[in-house]
Amino acid sequence: MLLNKIAICIALAIFTCLAGFTGCGTKDPLEPEQGVGVPPEVVSVFPADQAIGIPVNTPIRVTFSENIDYTTLGPQTFACDHEVTGTIIYSPNTATLTPSPFLEFGETYTVAVTTDIKDKDGESLVESVWWHFTTGHPWSAASAISIARSGLGVAAANGRVYAMGGFDGMSYRNEMEEYNPATNQWTLVAPMPTGRYSLAAATGGSLIYAAGGVPTGGMPTAMEEYNPATNTWRARTSMPTPRIRLAAAAYQGIVWVIGGSGDSQDVGKLVERFDIQNNTWSTAASMPTTRAGLAVVLLNGKIYAIGGVQSASTHLSTVEVFDPGANSWSSATPMLTPRSNLAAAVVAGKIYVFGGVNATGTLSTVEEYDPATNSWKTKTPMPAPRQEMSAAALDGKIYVIGGYYQQMKADVYVYNPALDP
Repeated sequence: MLLNKIAICIALAIFTCLAGFTGCGTKDPLEPEQGVGVPPEVVSVFPADQAIGIPVNTPIRVTFSENIDYTTLGPQTFACDHEVTGTIIYSPNTATLTPSPFLEFGETYTVAVTTDIKDKDGESLVESVWWHFTTGHPWSAASAISIARSGLGVAAANGRVYAMGGFDGMSYRNEMEEYNPATNQWTLVAPMPTGRYSLAAATGGSLIYAAGGVPTGGMPTAMEEYNPATNTWRARTSMPTPRIRLAAAAYQGIVWVIGGSGDSQDVGKLVERFDIQNNTWSTAASMPTTRAGLAVVLLNGKIYAIGGVQSASTHLSTVEVFDPGANSWSSATPMLTPRSNLAAAVVAGKIYVFGGVNATGTLSTVEEYDPATNSWKTKTPMPAPRQEMSAAALDGKIYVIGGYYQQMKADVYVYNPALDP
């Protein structure tokens, strides 16, 4: 029985929670005068009535106008679409239910507090109060890019997200699109000088850098810089080593270009550094593990190289960490799922990886890495499998853009880690 599922701590409040119940609201309580013969009232509830986008681990709380007789509090059923269980903690005038397991994504819940609750003088709650709120979902959709493509570059700068290059199934593209989250619209801006596929993109200060990738002609060595303020591109000194399926990150005036495929296997562990101010290239310490189709992110002044592939059948879960100051590599805990052609981004000090491909096929899997514990955990999967997409973080959300699954994709998925505890 449900009563046996609810852990009681200190005392219990009487709640009734109905998923999908509508047409109710909360009373507008007035603070009553305290004293014998004055019935208690509800003075506040949390989440607020009509609230939306509530995280699924949010405690449900009701505060009364005075201390409540805890012996009049007891558990009741949470019913309708699903049952809600959890621990209810009571303090002198507040009862808090912490759901366990978490609530469901994207559901409307109605919570009621009944007149069976009494104060210390035996006065019943003046009237039953009920309110409803709706939980959020960590995944949502933004407007699609105008050109379905895979192997594109994605970066965020100056409050916008940029998608550049890629392969549309017939040609290597040079189009650059800019996304404004305030309007949920994409706009074509100045195209890259070099159309290409399987490139790397990184944001250095307020500028965006596009490195390598399969070009429409010539060698995959292009290094180009985009200035959003002037909507212009300019060519920088070409990469010394031609390569595709590489990854890049920018830190302290340097763009670090890592791994990829090229003329030799050694390219897969190569690290080259581009000095933005001096427009020059040099070589840094090689990555321990050879790989292409990896993801790279910057976190706490270090660069994490994640996943990738060494051969058609050897997909990696390997995570290696580069310290630019020491010019050295170390190992971190591997991902739970080996994969290549994945996307990754950082929000609130944690790394999130998305999709990709391994021997089982194209993935929708999402994992979160916490550097404080050097550990990974599985999160809510993407709405659909995807590989060869790219991602960028902006304002606490991660935009996962384009890619391939059975066909080229223009979809843009938006992941909100705050709604995925």
